[in-house]
Amino acid sequence: MSSISNNEPKATANHQLRLAGRTAVSRAGATLLANVGLGHLVTRTPEQYVELAAALIRDAAGLAALRRELRERIESSPVMDARQFARDVEAAFRIGWRAWCREPDRRSPRMTPR
Repeated sequence: MSSISNNEPKATANHQLRLAGRTAVSRAGATLLANVGLGHLVTRTPEQYVELAAALIRDAAGLAALRRELRERIESSPVMDARQFARDVEAAFRIGWRAWCREPDRRSPRMTPR
């Protein structure tokens, strides 16, 4: 099963059902689905996954609505907001720089010139 990160849903307008696990890779799809407002498609156990998949199969109208809405959901989501992402990264760098500047002894052994 692929995840949103490979752009398949954007290209095909198909929804994605996810089983969130313990590793970052297994949670990536869950994070992306939450960011496009589809967190209800994320399950925590294999049993929940099967139940949700069966429910989705029985709801043809709901699946059609998901397919119609997915492209717009993705394009208007935080996942696609490159400007905000850049601002957030800049803010994180600024916080890190200020914390580094507050340290009384900023020269660690690794930073000492040879």
